[in-house]
Amino acid sequence: MYALRPRVLIYSLIAIASVVANILMEVLWDSLVLYTIVLLLALPFAWIRFYFSIEDNHVLYVVKWFGRDVLTRRIGPEEMEDVRFKRVGWSRRAAFIKRKKGFTIRLAVSEDTALYERLLDFAVKHDVAISKTEDYKRLEKWY
Repeated sequence: MYALRPRVLIYSLIAIASVVANILMEVLWDSLVLYTIVLLLALPFAWIRFYFSIEDNHVLYVVKWFGRDVLTRRIGPEEMEDVRFKRVGWSRRAAFIKRKKGFTIRLAVSEDTALYERLLDFAVKHDVAISKTEDYKRLEKWY
């Protein structure tokens, strides 16, 4: 199982919580209690973890919160419309699994590049449409 680590999530939530708290404090005067409440409401999101696994005949996408499964999606090859490989950032790879019904799954924060190779093998094995951008092909060649 591959761990997906969105680094920006917790920082974004804390920044948003701070801005909301500052706005509310201006409206409701200086209230340290209010700031603490808003920050405490944003803090539990720090324990959200995303996992992705590739099995023989399906892929598994799991969202955990405090170690408990909140969302689990088993996606078989018949549910996949296509798999797109793109470059994000300077030297990072990303894969997008477009589903026939439901949201597209974005795999751009994996630190293990073997994930993308296994996903490509899975798509080829099960005849799922594949597309790669030119930038992604360059990353494959050099990294």
